Amino acid sequence: MGDVTEILEKALALPVEARTALVDSLLESLDTEVDEAVEAEWVREVQRRAAELDSGAVAPIPWAEVRSRLHAAVRMTISKVTFHPEAAAEVEAAFTWYQARSVRAAGSFLKALEDALDAIALRQSGDSAALTEPRSARPTLSSKISRSGCRCAA
Repeated sequence: MGDVTEILEKALALPVEARTALVDSLLESLDTEVDEAVEAEWVREVQRRAAELDSGAVAPIPWAEVRSRLHAAVRMTISKVTFHPEAAAEVEAAFTWYQARSVRAAGSFLKALEDALDAIALRQSGDSAALTEPRSARPTLSSKISRSGCRCAA
């Protein structure tokens, strides 16, 4: 395990561009099986969408609008999550503890908390199918931690 730690330390010392290239290469190395039928279908789908845009059959939607729609949908679900005052104090204390050690650790803590709260809110809303969506498709909760408790209003 010492070799892995040493490699990680060296990788973290690289400039951002080099780390990005390294991550891309590592991720690509994990995807060893390519389903040619799936790849071909994606090519057809991209070509179809490009043709629709080029012909004017559909109008592009700006990212800001898409993001706004997503945030609105998630805010409706997340707004049901509240914290007991003691739970809020514990969350804030834990965040402060992680932040004193590393910004990355604090970010990881918030992400894990957001994932858990999203799962709670989605289960309470009866939308358990949404739990299978990639986390990146769901907006963050960082700014939503209230000073009330971790329960979901029905």
